[in-house]
Amino acid sequence: METTAVIYRIILLGHIGAAIVGFGALISHGSFHATAVRSPAAEAVPVLRATARGSRVAEYGLYAVLAFGIVLIALSDDVYRYSEPWISASFVVWILIIGLIHGLVRPARAKLLEVATAAELEGDGTDDRGGDLADRAGAQPLLARLAAGEAGTQLLLLGALVLMIWKPGH
Repeated sequence: METTAVIYRIILLGHIGAAIVGFGALISHGSFHATAVRSPAAEAVPVLRATARGSRVAEYGLYAVLAFGIVLIALSDDVYRYSEPWISASFVVWILIIGLIHGLVRPARAKLLEVATAAELEGDGTDDRGGDLADRAGAQPLLARLAAGEAGTQLLLLGALVLMIWKPGH
């Protein structure tokens, strides 16, 4: 096997590994967030803090997906070209995912963490209506933004998988 083919496969391994790290964390965080919002604030705070830290790793994985993908195209010996529709669409999908993470998911999670922390500091993390974080004042719009961002990233992930597997226009 020639050196270029070995390097290509190593970069492909990095691309796929980075996608697993990046998207795996984002998908799992959706279930963690769903559990957190149905919990008292005192229980939600550590979950939200943990997913915030874990999301940083996921974001680095997503940035690496792009970097590895660009190198893969360059190493493909013109098998793949930047001008191909599926590659252009993949860049657009990646930009949209990053936009949703930075524009919806991160800010909503941060504000939700503030709400949960404030509730925790007020006492036992519960309120008059049952104590779930979702019941706290101001939580519902944040939950809606968080859910929309996470659902959007997951749908876009599905789109990215379709593009990577079927390579429409190639």
